[in-house]
Amino acid sequence: MLAVLREKIQAVGDLFRAAGPAGALVELPLWTIRRAFVVLELSGEGGASTAPIDGLRVARLGEGDLSALQRLFPVMTGHEVRRRWSEGQVCTIGWVGCEPAYYRWDTTRPVHLAFLGKTFHPGPGEFLTTEARTHDRFRRLGVARAVTRSTLQEFRAGGRPRRVTLVACWNRPSLRFNVRVASRIVGTVGYWNLGVRRRYFATGAVRLEGSVVSIATPPGEA
Repeated sequence: MLAVLREKIQAVGDLFRAAGPAGALVELPLWTIRRAFVVLELSGEGGASTAPIDGLRVARLGEGDLSALQRLFPVMTGHEVRRRWSEGQVCTIGWVGCEPAYYRWDTTRPVHLAFLGKTFHPGPGEFLTTEARTHDRFRRLGVARAVTRSTLQEFRAGGRPRRVTLVACWNRPSLRFNVRVASRIVGTVGYWNLGVRRRYFATGAVRLEGSVVSIATPPGEA
């Protein structure tokens, strides 16, 4: 329940930041009726390489980093971090000096997505990014791209060359970022809010079977 409430509060804040106050007044009513997520897959190097960022350090989140993370990202409470760890998710931090400028959560295991109400099952060779966020002070510095490239290399070395992520249809900044790092759209997934019921849909290569969401296995890898 707390995870669902957190997702809802954060989504509203993200919508206002992404669309602006005027755009949010249009998007928010639509979002309460129909929630659609663009599903993207990234299997390359993460786009063209960029110049190294001064003071950037990429490292996994550890217990000793929690206070620093919570200082810049208050939603990442100790309870929330440990809940994700218990699900098998791993968190990678992009440190700029002593500040956690960027975080991302990835997993190779099935994981329940509170914002969708379904469980995503990564297929062979896939890993899922459940959340990624840059602090406002560090935007447009290339931190997200640098950490994305590092994460791709790490998972590729472990036999997981394809990253999958879901982005809300109104989140144009995130969609533009994914295009810049050479992601491709493989479909959509979401639902219509029908009062006490939800009517789910999936398009493209996205498969929805009961409570499980997955991506159709590419030809030759079945």
